[in-house]
Amino acid sequence: MARPAEAAALLAAIGLVIDLLAIVLPSSAAQLWRDRHRMAGLAAWAIWLIALGMTLLAAVGFAATNIGDGVAGRTKVAAEATRLAADAARLRAERAGIAELRSVATIEGRAAAGAAGRRGGSGGRRRAAAMSTLVVSAAACAEVQKLRQALGTAKRRDALDAQVRAAEARLATLPAITTGDPQATMAADILTWASAGHVNLTPHDIHRLRITGLTIVPALAGIIFMFAAMLLQTGKQHATGSGRPSTPFRCAQRGAGNLSPLADAS
Repeated sequence: MARPAEAAALLAAIGLVIDLLAIVLPSSAAQLWRDRHRMAGLAAWAIWLIALGMTLLAAVGFAATNIGDGVAGRTKVAAEATRLAADAARLRAERAGIAELRSVATIEGRAAAGAAGRRGGSGGRRRAAAMSTLVVSAAACAEVQKLRQALGTAKRRDALDAQVRAAEARLATLPAITTGDPQATMAADILTWASAGHVNLTPHDIHRLRITGLTIVPALAGIIFMFAAMLLQTGKQHATGSGRPSTPFRCAQRGAGNLSPLADAS
């Protein structure tokens, strides 16, 4: 088996030969047809069609791969930036709805102080058990519940702040890309605006047209080369014809030369 480098070189050589055939064959076929070699001219055109098909396939693959990969990479970055921006906005909105300003350490300290106070007064409550009331117990439980809720809210607030900072830091590292294919998007918008809404092409339609143009135009090099060869041959024929005087003019010159001795004798 051939190594990858050798296989790539062989494939490049084959592609170069096919491209040369696609460029040279139209001129050769046209010249054969002008020289009345009909069968040879038809054979040259047939070979050119095969070479043209292979060239179009290679051009389509190259354009679609490179442009498609570039657009896919930009689309991925734009989608990630949009997602991060949406996440950051959602986290900020949730953070704005939290009114708790105390730190987690402050709330935990107050909860620990309340628990210590209740433990210190438990002996007194045992000595005066008859004087204890349910109202005091309910108030103590309500305070504990408030502190626990405040502690959970404060922890959630700190977690939201950390998530917002992480999302903003990640968003700052991404390139400023808003769309995956700005060329196709802007071309579709301009066509829609210029036609007053009568032509509605999507960016994907513009992408297809771009791939088609990048595929077909290079494949027309053979036809353009044929036209150039025809113009060059026509120009040479005109140059050769203009360098020689026409037949009546040459006859008139010879006639004048024959008459010149008579004019001298007279």
